[in-house]
Amino acid sequence: QLGERNWGNFHKQDADTRANFFKSKKRDPLHTPLADGETLLEARHRTRVLLDRCARQFSGKNVLVFTHGEYIECIWSE
Repeated sequence: QLGERNWGNFHKQDADTRANFFKSKKRDPLHTPLADGETLLEARHRTRVLLDRCARQFSGKNVLVFTHGEYIECIWSE
């Protein structure tokens, strides 16, 4: 559950498809789909599951999580 957003085969898409994705992402960042990947909302759901699990499993303890990029936004949001 701890892992960056799955961008699927985005790197194989042509320039127009990638540009359209970023345009759509500006309008609706949570629900814009990625081919064979996950939406930001799906990544946030994984984050929520992870945080809930950590709260149960490590109750009363400090937990240190290392990440970057969009996953930091997911943690902040959740």
